[in-house]
Parts: sequence; structure tokens; C-alpha cells
Amino acid sequence: MTSERPDVASVEAVREELRRLGYLDRGIDRFVLAGAGAPSALRACARAAFRVGLAGGALFGLAGTLAA
Repeated sequence: MTSERPDVASVEAVREELRRLGYLDRGIDRFVLAGAGAPSALRACARAAFRVGLAGGALFGLAGTLAA
């Protein structure tokens, strides 16, 4: 018996559907969602939040530098 619930899609199936819909066409999408296959939802969310912060920090840092 598997521990996965039948109503939960696998990460690869969700990624394939997102690619089909055109959501994972850009590199930033793939960068942020690279850790989505973590064993726990909390760890996956933490990884995604860290990567969003990293990308946002670089973007806003550059914008702030140019504005100054």
C-alpha cells in the first residue's frame, strides 16, 4: 500500500501540466519551483520562499542601486 493519497498528483505530473499551459517557460519559474519535490510540504514551501527572496533581493537590490 502506498502512502500517497489518490487525489494528490505527483510533482512531475503537475510540472508537466504547468508546462503544457505555458507557466514554466521562463527560467525564473523553474528556479523557484526546483525544490517542489521535497518530502514535506513545509520544506517545499520554505525552499520556494527562500528562492523567491533570493531572486527578489537581487532584483530590488539592483533597482535600488540604480535609483540611488
